[in-house]
Amino acid sequence: MDESNKSLESISIAREQELKERLDSIGLFGLRINDIKDKPDVQLDVGLDEYIDYLSRKNVDTVFYRYQYYDIEDYTIDKEMIKEDVCCEEQREELYLRIELHNEKMQALDYENPQKLFLMANVDGKMVSMHLKNPWLDEMEIEESYDEIYLQYLEELAGKKREYEREYKKSVYEYLLKDEKFALCTNQSLRRDYADTLWVKHHNLFAEHLSKGILECTNYKLRNMVETAWKLIKQQYSAEAAVELL
Repeated sequence: MDESNKSLESISIAREQELKERLDSIGLFGLRINDIKDKPDVQLDVGLDEYIDYLSRKNVDTVFYRYQYYDIEDYTIDKEMIKEDVCCEEQREELYLRIELHNEKMQALDYENPQKLFLMANVDGKMVSMHLKNPWLDEMEIEESYDEIYLQYLEELAGKKREYEREYKKSVYEYLLKDEKFALCTNQSLRRDYADTLWVKHHNLFAEHLSKGILECTNYKLRNMVETAWKLIKQQYSAEAAVELL
């Protein structure tokens, strides 16, 4: 097939040079406009080739057009937007990295690929138009804003916290199951003192997770866990089952 006669409908939206060549090939003068102030009298629901053929049959010699493009500035993120409530340096660095990766991905896209094309011509005293849309960037599954990236990161952190909390509770429960000293704590006062001692030992095991805010536990919470664990052990709960109740 001769490239000059190839239908532009096979392209999402013809780029400006392609459009002008198509118009020139059938004697239509294309004139680019910057704005459209007045609503056209008629808007046709047709493809590009049909519209051009229609103008040709009507002996129209000039067609006005306007392109609309995505703006890269709308899709890249300023690192200064990192929220003030991100106080942990490790989390701040992770967000910086995610923003950099996002911006690199967005900068690699082709922003000369048109988003919209509007054409309009005077046909027998009426302004007749057509409108093409190609929301190619909107259809990509990309987190567009800082808030979306931040929310995704918070959801991942929450998942890590849940996993570490399960690990922590399971570790405590398994320790209690094996510790003969715990079996001797037959009243609440003894179990509270036992929990205070255990807190020092177990806190060291999970100090890294606690310091990063990944794991949330306090001496008071451990006391409650120990008290609950005492009851669950008496009911012969396994560690896997007990985790959901601690």
